[in-house]
Amino acid sequence: MLKFSDSTIVRESDDGALMLDTRRGTYWHLNETGLRLVRAVRAGKSVDDVASEIAREHGVERTVVRNDLDSLIADMKRAKLLSGRV
Repeated sequence: MLKFSDSTIVRESDDGALMLDTRRGTYWHLNETGLRLVRAVRAGKSVDDVASEIAREHGVERTVVRNDLDSLIADMKRAKLLSGRV
């Protein structure tokens, strides 16, 4: 299960969210898809479920959405904002 680090703060905005890494003092701007990933992780939903929902809503292939989400997850893990298994 994926989990955000204790040093990660997320504030939703009109066009997505801002994520603050309080250890490093760096900000990330997340679009609506990134915000949906954050919400899903917090709710304990699977990345596959989120990818399927987004693909269905936007009429795109689920594998394309899943690859984008996996890329964002990998970036967040490298920045130590997120840990755990998908």
